[in-house]
Parts: sequence; structure tokens; C-alpha cells
Amino acid sequence: MFYSEIVSAKVILNKLVTAVELNGNRFDISYWGAFDQHFGTKPHSHAFFEITLITKGDGQYIENGEEFILKKNSLIVTKPGQIHQIVSKSGLEMIYFAFSSDEVQVKLGEPVINLSSKDPLVLTWQSLIYTALIFQESNSEEPLSVIQLAKSLIQLVLDRSNSTRETSQMLVAITEQTELLNKIKKYIRENIEKKLSIESIADHFFISKRQVFRLFQKYESYTCNNYIKQVRINDAADLIKTTKMSITDISDKVGFSSVHYFSKVFKDEMRDTPQKFRLLYSNATVNKFNFKKV
Repeated sequence: MFYSEIVSAKVILNKLVTAVELNGNRFDISYWGAFDQHFGTKPHSHAFFEITLITKGDGQYIENGEEFILKKNSLIVTKPGQIHQIVSKSGLEMIYFAFSSDEVQVKLGEPVINLSSKDPLVLTWQSLIYTALIFQESNSEEPLSVIQLAKSLIQLVLDRSNSTRETSQMLVAITEQTELLNKIKKYIRENIEKKLSIESIADHFFISKRQVFRLFQKYESYTCNNYIKQVRINDAADLIKTTKMSITDISDKVGFSSVHYFSKVFKDEMRDTPQKFRLLYSNATVNKFNFKKV
């Protein structure tokens, strides 16, 4: 597979596959990406899952101080809230995507899994890239084959990273509390353009601010305020990738009062400015990453 094909596919996937439904649960895709010269990142974390497949090169993945060796077909599974970084002297070729789901709480296993070239996950990811390339964007039909392969890829990630775990360990049981938490998160997503706060959310659900705080503390790795911020950033990223709206208009639409503050928060969360992010995920010519030069 030529790298030029991979970067062309990432542009198509960012337009066609922004969310999928799997087993009745919605998975929002933050981005699809690829690099042929990735020299590393600073330590950082996300409020979403990031899945990376190394297609060439070697390096190290460091998560919470623990180091893992990276080589061809290493699968990196980065969970929300984990401080991590990638280091490579020679540069890594990689493909990756990020997802989140508010309808099911996923518990994944080891952060790095070494796969073979014939592993179904590797082959499915390759098939997804090729299928995206042959899909004509002018086609009025829904890209069902692309979406189905994206679903299969996510399912394989869930299966592969939990191969040694019981199914009961993978998903948090649905209780009255988790159902309320899901309703709160849905309310946030549907009203993200408003001035949301823990107090206004508590008032809407006729509960105390302490209850909101405890729900996120018990079931999530992030706070309510961090979730609001991440939803704003995820929605903004989707608009940046798929529309020609100005950065100022996008900032307003997702609930930021200042475009300057929006740009700062966006860079803190996504590692790139909104302008660079637009180039990175909608332009096949951007293929190199080195945090030392940013």
C-alpha cells in the first residue's frame, strides 16, 4: 500500500465516517489520520479513545511512565485520561483514528498489542482504506461498504484489546445512576451551543451539583466541565473537517464566547490550531509530524 493512498483515504474517511452505530450504541469518530514521518509527541491526554496502527518504523510508546516497544503492526490503544507520548528517532509511519461513545462505557485492556500482517484487524483497516479510495464522493448513495468496514474495525479493536477479559469486565452495568449520567451527557451534547454549567445542568435534572460531580467522579475519568469542553472541541473538529465555516463562526456555534479562547483550548486538546487541524485532516499533502518543530 502506497502512503499517498493512505493520506488520500484519510481525507475521504473524515468526510464520510464521522459516527457509526455498533450493537445499538453510537460511536462518534473524532478524526481519521495518517503520517509517514511521525517523530513523537509531548506527553498529553485525551477525553476520547485513540487507536493507532504502526505500519512502518520503530519507536516507543510511553503511558503513565511505562514504556512499550513499537514496531510494524503494533496496535496502540490509548484510553481517555491517560498521559502518553510517542517517541521515535527515525520516524514512524502510522494510521490512526479516535472515537468516543456516551451510550456505552468501554473498558479496554493492554495499551500496546503486537499483531501480524495477516491479523483480521490489520486486513480490515487496509480494506477500509482501499474501499474509501474507490468510493466516488459524487455518488448519491450512502457509502454503506465504507461504514460497514469502519464498524468492523471498531468491533475488532474491542475484541482484540479484550481477548483476555470477560465480557462482563468490558462494559459497566447499566444502572439507574449510569442511565442518569447518560441523560446528562445527552443533554450536554444537544445544548452545547448554550452557556452550560454544573449548576444549570443540576437545575435541569432537579438534582444537586454534588450529585452531578459524583456521577462523573464514579463512572468517568474526567469531570463534567471537562466533558462539556471536550464535546465543544469534538463538535468543532467535525465542523472544521467537513464544512467551510470560518473558525470564528465555528467557535460561536459550539458555545465559546471568544475565538481566541477557543483556539487556545482547541490546541491544548487536539495538539494543533484549528487552522492546522483543517489542513491536517482535509488535505492529503500534510504528512509529517514532529512536535519539536511545532
